[in-house]
Amino acid sequence: MAASGGERWVEVSPSQFTHETEGLALVRALLPDESPFRAWSNFEFRDSRGKWHEVDLLVLGRGRLHLVELKYYSGTLRGDDHTWLRDGHRAETSPLKLARRKAQYLATKLTDALHDWAKEKQVAVKDSRLIVPFVQESVFLHHPGLRCELSASSALGLYGIDGASATSHLPGISDLLLEQPHKSAIGPNQEAILRELMARIGLVQRRERTAGSWTITEQALADGEGWQEWLAHHSVAQRERARIRFQVTPAGAPASEEQRVRRVAEHEFRVMSRLQHDGILRPKDLVQSELGVGLAYDYDESWQRLDLWVAEQTHGMPLATQLSIVRQVGEALQYAHANKVVHRALTPRSVWVRPVPGTRGDVKVRVGGWEGAGILNPADLTRTAVPGVTALHDADGPAGNDTEEGGFGAPEGQWSPTADRARIDVFGLGALAFYVLSSRAPASGRAELTQRLHTQDGLDLAVELPQVSTELRDLVLRATRPAPTKRTGDVSTFLALLDAAERAANRPEESSADPLEATPGALLGGRFELVRRLGQGSTAVGLLVDDKEVPGAPSRVLKVALHDDAGRRLADEAEVLRALDSPRIARLVEGPITVNGRQALLLESAGEQTLTHELQGRTRLSLDLLERYGTDLLDAVVTLDRAGVDHRDIKPSNLGVREGRGDRTKHLVLFDFSLTRAAASATSAGTPPYLDPFLVGKRNAFDSAAERYAAAVVLFEMATGRAPLYGDDPDAAPATISDGPRVTADLFDPTLAASLVAFFTTALARDTSDRHHTAEAMRQAWREIFAAEATTEPDESADARADAATLGTPLAESGLTARALSALEPERITTVGDLLATDPVRIARLKGVADATRKQINRRIKEWRQRLGDVSAPTLAADRAAASDTLAAAAETLLAPVAGERTRSRAAMVRLVLGIGTDLDAFATQAQLAAHLPDPVNAARAGQVLTELQQAWAADPAALALLTRLVEHVDHTLTQAGFVLTPAEATARVAALFTPSAEEAAATGPDLRIAAGLVRLTLERIRELRRADEGAAAPLVIRRRQGRVTLIGRDQSLLDVAEWVATKADELVARAGDRATAVIPARRAADELSLVFQAVPLPDGPPAPLAEPSRLVELAGALSPTTATAANGDLHHRDLGVATALRLTFGDVSSVQALSPKEVRDRVRVRFPALAPLPQRPRLDELVREAGLQLQFDDRAQGYRPLTRTGDTTGLASRQPTTHATPLSGAGTSEVTRRVEESLRTRAFLALGVPADRLDKFQRGVTRAHGGQVVDLTSALLDELRAQAARHGVPWEAVRAADAASATSRERLGLGELVNRSWAAVRAVVDEAVDAGGSGPVVLTEAGPLARYGNLAMLARWSDLGTHRARAVWLVVPQLAANHGPVIDGQPVPLATPTQFITLDSAWVDALASAESATVQQ
Repeated sequence: MAASGGERWVEVSPSQFTHETEGLALVRALLPDESPFRAWSNFEFRDSRGKWHEVDLLVLGRGRLHLVELKYYSGTLRGDDHTWLRDGHRAETSPLKLARRKAQYLATKLTDALHDWAKEKQVAVKDSRLIVPFVQESVFLHHPGLRCELSASSALGLYGIDGASATSHLPGISDLLLEQPHKSAIGPNQEAILRELMARIGLVQRRERTAGSWTITEQALADGEGWQEWLAHHSVAQRERARIRFQVTPAGAPASEEQRVRRVAEHEFRVMSRLQHDGILRPKDLVQSELGVGLAYDYDESWQRLDLWVAEQTHGMPLATQLSIVRQVGEALQYAHANKVVHRALTPRSVWVRPVPGTRGDVKVRVGGWEGAGILNPADLTRTAVPGVTALHDADGPAGNDTEEGGFGAPEGQWSPTADRARIDVFGLGALAFYVLSSRAPASGRAELTQRLHTQDGLDLAVELPQVSTELRDLVLRATRPAPTKRTGDVSTFLALLDAAERAANRPEESSADPLEATPGALLGGRFELVRRLGQGSTAVGLLVDDKEVPGAPSRVLKVALHDDAGRRLADEAEVLRALDSPRIARLVEGPITVNGRQALLLESAGEQTLTHELQGRTRLSLDLLERYGTDLLDAVVTLDRAGVDHRDIKPSNLGVREGRGDRTKHLVLFDFSLTRAAASATSAGTPPYLDPFLVGKRNAFDSAAERYAAAVVLFEMATGRAPLYGDDPDAAPATISDGPRVTADLFDPTLAASLVAFFTTALARDTSDRHHTAEAMRQAWREIFAAEATTEPDESADARADAATLGTPLAESGLTARALSALEPERITTVGDLLATDPVRIARLKGVADATRKQINRRIKEWRQRLGDVSAPTLAADRAAASDTLAAAAETLLAPVAGERTRSRAAMVRLVLGIGTDLDAFATQAQLAAHLPDPVNAARAGQVLTELQQAWAADPAALALLTRLVEHVDHTLTQAGFVLTPAEATARVAALFTPSAEEAAATGPDLRIAAGLVRLTLERIRELRRADEGAAAPLVIRRRQGRVTLIGRDQSLLDVAEWVATKADELVARAGDRATAVIPARRAADELSLVFQAVPLPDGPPAPLAEPSRLVELAGALSPTTATAANGDLHHRDLGVATALRLTFGDVSSVQALSPKEVRDRVRVRFPALAPLPQRPRLDELVREAGLQLQFDDRAQGYRPLTRTGDTTGLASRQPTTHATPLSGAGTSEVTRRVEESLRTRAFLALGVPADRLDKFQRGVTRAHGGQVVDLTSALLDELRAQAARHGVPWEAVRAADAASATSRERLGLGELVNRSWAAVRAVVDEAVDAGGSGPVVLTEAGPLARYGNLAMLARWSDLGTHRARAVWLVVPQLAANHGPVIDGQPVPLATPTQFITLDSAWVDALASAESATVQQ
């Protein structure tokens, strides 16, 4: 293309960077100056959602458009599909991912412009793809010094300089831009239209933007659903930098929508600004610009996004660091929930970390990403887990639509506007814990996450971490249960479980001496043993401790100041508490005291839980509990009032729930007096909505009326389940409008509604003169509400109503008292029959119910049971709803419309398809169906019957609703799976849509045969819809092989992809050897199967979910009859041996505590879902022994314990002979030495990171100290290459020259074939050394050629946990400045588990080299 650009090269704006100009010049020089080639460089466009995007280069080629991102990167590029790592630079999100999004947005923009153009020209466009070609994203890495070491699948879409492939390991950019068309070529007419469309979409020059006092010069850093994030600097103080996240609105959106987004941002700014917690990232400014309304956050380069920081931890993280990160995130969430804010989109991208200088692995954590697009509808507040919680994300717009973000979101958060927000955050916290502990996302996207949750009933860490403790595995599993009601209920409970896991995992002597960083079990100040962390506030951390100086005393709370200023506040708080004496106020035991240099108070515990926890999941408290808790609170307020003290922060999270020592009755206890000495003029100190909003104007100082207002709001929440509102607009600040509180009778229990309306109208009045004048007056008014006998004693007609009651009588008309009805309300019991069907244990455990009320309920139940009989059927409303949503109920719904005699053949057809009374395949052909009908017909008639069924169901509302739901679900599932599914996958997804019946739950799970039939009938429904109107449903293709349906998809080419990966998987497993032991590691499987898109080209590229290697591996296992996919992505034969499965599941179990037989079976079942379940004991004991696991069943612990090594203790003896190396000077007692000796004893594989300057010394030391046998892999390869060359008559000099040739040259390809033929001989050399046996290890050195020629996967032959080895195998991994961790020449070593890699420091190697050889055979 002409150097000046000409009309075919449109430079929208000149490049500001020399290197970018040079890269563009390279492309311009190679593009032909002829049709259809065109290019547009350096422009911006605004997509249909309102986001702005910068494009370096867009090229129109022979068959498609190419969106090219230019990067002038030098050095070695490593990483994966999501994250890039470069020498000397911080990790970054893959630019290819960002380019992919831009390409998708641009394609949509062009398609919209095409429709507008066609409308103006009055021409019909049947298929927009015939005009707007596929927009292919790519990255052009044009630095001559780049070396790409990404895997083959991760490097797809990356291109380098032409002619530099030998060094860059990338194809030249001309291979992409000058490619021949995959389908039809772009002709002159299409080129002309595209040129006009590009002009229509409004290409804009790159420019500097401003937003308030900030200047934006960089391109967008990130984007998500409804937002974009940009980097900016202050226009005046230019060293001050910020990240600004803008909420965007679509172009042409009405002013009302822009105003709504503005209100949401303002609300968020107010809500987040009042949170005072070191672990929460708060906005510093609210700005407006053409990009939208934005929130500005501090930008400090010392902080790094969690996902990028984790990617840099190539050596892994200490467990203490991992648990610390999880705990800090949890404590930030706990604080936010206590202040009525939920997150709802917790992912690694929303968490920021900063290493603490001078420590070993300690990090500080902040949680960001609180941005949202809507305010929770106040009408929904009664349905939130934390009443009054503000949800900053719009319930109508799912958060986290990015593929990787979808792998962390609670499933119900995407579809249920009334989902429990607190439990959504608990799920996110559990998923984040999974990520931090395993360094892997739990799933690549929503579809994979859904399938994993369905299969594992949560996220099972044991799949990725065989050695994970029972406590940590249980922590994550419970937090990520797919059913919200079975999930850990709140963040506080999660943190309590984390404390237990930390206590089991950590050794107290290794815990930090700093109370702020200490872990459970630590001894603080030589006096206090840390039981668990209670949470962190704005000034202090609460620790539950046992005081060793007072044996037998109850646990106390150690309140530790975060900093010196907070320490002064603690002193003020102590002075106030000394003057207070009330059972309703947490008592000061001692303090201030100094604990390991930190100021602290020792306080009486206010209880294990707070009122916030009590209010969860309830619309309101029972009358018994409302009276008691309300009186408790007002007793505390009266005590404060009399002492002249203001608490200043009365709220549910500062009210503990503590059992009395005598009758164990629960009472409220007020704690946290950290704001009590705040200046009276600081009217914003406190927590909305408990902070009196009318402290304005002349009332400019905090007063006792404000204290009583906070108490009134808490009472209102207890009585209604929500915070009070003023006026009709929930967003309006109460002080700015004239409306009073919205206090209506329908909010309260009917019996006391009138009295409560009167009380709260007074207590929440705008004008303080209209409120209760004193705390005592307020308490007296509260007591009078509950004095009436109507709530406690039956009225005169109660017995008569009870005598007349039937099973269907509503409880409100049954003669129960108001307090009894109130007690039963949370259980959703509505009729007498419901009550009689309720488990007596549930009645006995009703929360907050007085004995008199419970006795009255039990008396009525006894009377009704004697008269009406026992009721055991599921008559509860919730049970009826569940029973109506089972697979069996769905079958009945479809049978009901065809149950008559005249429709006998139709009913028989339904039973055949659903598998009722037959074992016929659900996807049987029409001929097979016809032959199995009671009155056999021909195939054509069977097709007619299926059509008649669809017509009958279309006329039946219930059946139509069911089929519509199924069509939507199957369509959604197909989209998430990449537009191709196996019938088994579709069946499992449909089964997950329904509630298991009692019979299914008691057996092995859902009736998959009915689910398969529903899939078949859903596909028939889609066909009927498309016959009527092609636009009514997406296209559908089905493939049969040997008479059976094997695949369902959108396009035949996608089915070809599925068959290719299944065949390839079978080949990989077949070549691996013995089907009982062979396993293909996940990394290798992913790389091999990702080649499918070269073998089966897709003109428009693969759908995003199908492009994920994990989906390809999953699909291969689902389709293949012989190969299965393990939960961690490994491929194996379906006849994999149980012994191998056990070894791979548990690996090195020496660090695992006792495992119950159930946990052993569960872990294997989850890891290998395609295998038959393991048997019970005692056969399980035999299998564990046959697998060679170092486990033995302990009758006392009722679990399998690791075998104790002989000589260490007098515990369980080791079954195998043990070899120990003599302890080494300077390093003999280290963890590294223990691991090395363990490897020798168990004949395990280790990859040893050895300093590059100690390689020779290490090899000598291993040979002398351990009797090691060194195998030089490079020498073995060269010897075989020479032999191969000689056999084929190839001169050795020609072989050496080919090694230096271009990667795509004929010579280099020939060498590659020669190398491939040589690997078998190299394997044989290693196998011979391993099989020779002996006490010493086989030491593999010089493994560089394995990386250079793409065969590191060969190491899996010896690293796989299922491999039988006669001796240990150690791989030497040189540690260089640019090559740290388990990588060889930039390529990752295929480890079975992360624990197979150990870093050896120079001192350890030096000690090894000086040690004498000494072994002991036991």
